[in-house]
Amino acid sequence: GRSRSDLVFLDEWQRMGVQLQLATDDGSVGHQGTLVELASSLLLPQAADFYYACGPKPMLKAVKQLMDNLKIPGELSLEERMACGVGACLGCVCQTVDGYVRVCTEGPVFPAEEVVFDE
Repeated sequence: GRSRSDLVFLDEWQRMGVQLQLATDDGSVGHQGTLVELASSLLLPQAADFYYACGPKPMLKAVKQLMDNLKIPGELSLEERMACGVGACLGCVCQTVDGYVRVCTEGPVFPAEEVVFDE
């Protein structure tokens, strides 16, 4: 997030004992910089088995590229505007290796290797 105020349920996660690695643009919590910078520094010494990511497309594209380079599989939760929510309007389509899919009915979570981002 941009700052600590963008980090949802931070106190709850910490109370549950979840070990978090955080990145904020302003450095108010965790690493100052992007998630991809943080992930690069954490993953190069020791790789993960799987990842889950959600967020804006530019971030997901960067995360997917990093993880593809490290050969780590994962899933992406895509954020799209969903006008009808039932797939009729096709306003939420995203491109996959097999063509376009409706995020509202066939997602919003997809295997990362299937998602295609614009160049």
